[in-house]
Amino acid sequence: MSLEDVEGWMEVGELEGIEVRGSVVLPWDELVSFAMGFWEQADIEAALGAELAEALPELLMLSDLEVRIPRMESWRWRNWRRGTDNRLTRSSLASCAISCRRNRSGWRQ
Repeated sequence: MSLEDVEGWMEVGELEGIEVRGSVVLPWDELVSFAMGFWEQADIEAALGAELAEALPELLMLSDLEVRIPRMESWRWRNWRRGTDNRLTRSSLASCAISCRRNRSGWRQ
């Protein structure tokens, strides 16, 4: 990102600087908020390191989440993210789940 790009965004109001001692500067929160439109939040947080707390409120920071779900759902979401889950629909997954509940010893033949 060049200085000319930043100045252009400031001219059209995409970025709002504040005047400090005769110069226009961008506050951290303004810069981070704008950067989230270009980069993943995880990358921004990693780049900020120790300065993250100054730039982003704690409630907006990413948090690790661990869940336990059936492997069928895990497979479905992993393939959906890759764009390869073309065969399964919500209704077919629901019917599979119902079949599994009815026959606990395994899949029906």
